[in-house]
Amino acid sequence: MVVALVVGCSPSSAPPEAPLRPLLYTESPRGAAAVIPQYEEWMPRGGDPTEYPSEFATSAVTEAPMATGAPSLTPEALALDVFAALVSGDRERLLAHTFSAEQLAEASRMTPDGARREADAIVEATLATLAVFTTDAEQRRGLSSLLVPGQLEIGRPRRRDGRPAERDDAVVMHWGSSLTFTLRGTDVEFELRLPNLLVDESGEWRLRAAPTVSSSFVTYRAIGLDRLPELMDTDHAALPLAVGSYWQYSTRRPGLEPTAPGYTAPAREGYRDSVLEVSDHGTHRIVTFRRTFENPNESSQRFSYLVTPNRVYPCTSECVRRGSAVAWVLGYAERTTPLLVLPLTRGAGWGAGGLDRRDNSYRVQMEPQTVSVPAGIFDGAYEITRSTPQGRQSSFFSPSIGFVMYRTDATLQSRVDELVDFRILP
Repeated sequence: MVVALVVGCSPSSAPPEAPLRPLLYTESPRGAAAVIPQYEEWMPRGGDPTEYPSEFATSAVTEAPMATGAPSLTPEALALDVFAALVSGDRERLLAHTFSAEQLAEASRMTPDGARREADAIVEATLATLAVFTTDAEQRRGLSSLLVPGQLEIGRPRRRDGRPAERDDAVVMHWGSSLTFTLRGTDVEFELRLPNLLVDESGEWRLRAAPTVSSSFVTYRAIGLDRLPELMDTDHAALPLAVGSYWQYSTRRPGLEPTAPGYTAPAREGYRDSVLEVSDHGTHRIVTFRRTFENPNESSQRFSYLVTPNRVYPCTSECVRRGSAVAWVLGYAERTTPLLVLPLTRGAGWGAGGLDRRDNSYRVQMEPQTVSVPAGIFDGAYEITRSTPQGRQSSFFSPSIGFVMYRTDATLQSRVDELVDFRILP
């Protein structure tokens, strides 16, 4: 290896044609016949390129890998082919990189029964990761055109017993490998993790543990940022939101009717929610409303929604301010509980990030509802319930119309907001 050390130069010296590059150390992946084109192994600060095992950090993947599905004779080839199989949705190619029970028993020195259970578990978990990449693929833009591989890091070489390999040891395993990938044209970065790579007795590298993908990519797919943007248009959206559309509600409070003892006529409580502005950011939109009240003593209010093809979130002032950045939106969506998870599924529930979990805030009731309000009769409405400090709250949602009624059942005072009038513009 040749290292050039630049101490200084005179003002008359001609500048170099290109900026000086960091200290670079290149080597062929172990077992490869030759250096793989377009790979650069970058040595970390303070590393010693003569020390075994080499401590380079990552490999730059400058172009999308052209997966062949051929046997992977290096861990690098395995990692890239797994990524390509996931992105293309190729189940057969992906599973070709897992172990059969017989191969795993031989490579890991396991009993046949233990190897069979372990191999089945790896396949099941690998297919779960594939599902993250392929669900509703026909309604989405092709991931192969959206995702660009970035940095490949192969974990430290290990012996068959898992201990770090020394100079004279046969390297048969790598723990903790990963491949970053980004959305084309952005700085939004995800990570594909390969926890354990193991070579079989024939010399082919395989998945000793299922690949996993970063939660931000799960969120990216779940909220539908790779779906066709026109799915949010009025003609297709379950909740049509265009400037000038409005929903007018009247409010009544059961138990405080004129016939109730001690009745006092309440102030008018009806209100109108009007779409004031729609900021279109391509993959998502921020929709701002103005709420005006029938009571002239109440000032109007503004509130916003973050809308993606698959989710509707409440949007805070910070969300409005920073919502043009996809990376920020992904983080916000991952920690915020959406108002709607689309398409609605009867019996489904969700909490933070729109995920189905034990602490679900929202639950879609199994039975379709017929809701009769001053604006009309709406058949097949979805009843979405949640518990609040004020009591059990139900929202009745009619696709392509919106919320037709809200009801809060409370011990002290219940409330019902009913749709009186609405206008939906294209």
